[in-house]
Amino acid sequence: MKINIEKDGIVAEGFMQAKRPREDYDVKSKDGEDVEFLSFVLCKADRSDRILAGKDSEQVLAMIESDDDIDLQLLGKKIDTKRTVILDNDNTIVHNYRVLDTLEKDGEKKTREHERTLGNVHSEIPLKILSKSLTKKEAFEQYLLEKSYYITHTNAHAYNFLHDLAEELEDDKMYWVRAFNPETKSPSPLVLRNGGKKYSASFIEGKQMGDEYLVMLHLVEREFKIPEREDDEM
Repeated sequence: MKINIEKDGIVAEGFMQAKRPREDYDVKSKDGEDVEFLSFVLCKADRSDRILAGKDSEQVLAMIESDDDIDLQLLGKKIDTKRTVILDNDNTIVHNYRVLDTLEKDGEKKTREHERTLGNVHSEIPLKILSKSLTKKEAFEQYLLEKSYYITHTNAHAYNFLHDLAEELEDDKMYWVRAFNPETKSPSPLVLRNGGKKYSASFIEGKQMGDEYLVMLHLVEREFKIPEREDDEM
């Protein structure tokens, strides 16, 4: 995905890609033949709960003895496209619904409206690289990294920007990275896409090797905190 990065008032466009891109691979049978994964219709919606409960032999026998009608035109039909839908207790598709979060505190459960996150990593509003830095040792000892992405250039200006940035970061340090709310102008956690997870912290790492460079964006899942130790009572 394309992103904009800003440092010291200079903005450059880069491309963010996963550190470990997924590799395509072929699945073979024992005989060396290509294996194709397909989806088929197993039953109609009003019988799905009985199919899912089929691990119980008594329920399976009861289902067979009931001699339910089978839609021969539908059963076994190949499915090309699948889409997730939400159903009510009557197996009717629900179009309007509320999403609630359940919170538990002191043994008491409460519900609240689900807070939908909006993505703030894109090509319109730049991510800001702060002058605040930390060493690589501090970063990997104090924070649990969840994801890492390569940042590459899309034009000559971005190449110079990222190459110079990587040269700055060679001295065993990382810069903090923040997304900024365009309305409040305040820093906010990085969110890659709408409805996505908030990353409480993020920092950027770089290396420079002649004309080549390596710049990586690290996203933090959580910070390691050592609980305060209470003195044992005598």
